[in-house]
Amino acid sequence: MVDCSHSNSQKMYQRQIDVAREVARQVAAGEDRVIGLMVESHLKAGRQDLVPGKPLIYGQSITDACIGGGQRPAAQESRRGGPQAPAGESRRILAQPGTDHVFSSSQGNRRPGIGQ
Repeated sequence: MVDCSHSNSQKMYQRQIDVAREVARQVAAGEDRVIGLMVESHLKAGRQDLVPGKPLIYGQSITDACIGGGQRPAAQESRRGGPQAPAGESRRILAQPGTDHVFSSSQGNRRPGIGQ
């Protein structure tokens, strides 16, 4: 499972898409140890501080900085474009409900509880 945020993106949330593309490239080139990606996302990009008396921006994180909802399709295309299953096998990419935690598996390399 690759975390596209935090140290892999050098704590620059905008770089998560680049990280996802690089992982997709590696999987397409034959890397078979990757079972999925985790992406930090929210409705609005960035983050905000929780300041008493200051209204919060709806849909923006108060913890980690996140990519915005408009950037998620690019991350999803990176996931779909890179990971290709070997001939005769199917690769399934599943998002954990309510999150952008993504699990990927192929029939030939199925792990218990993932992609079933």
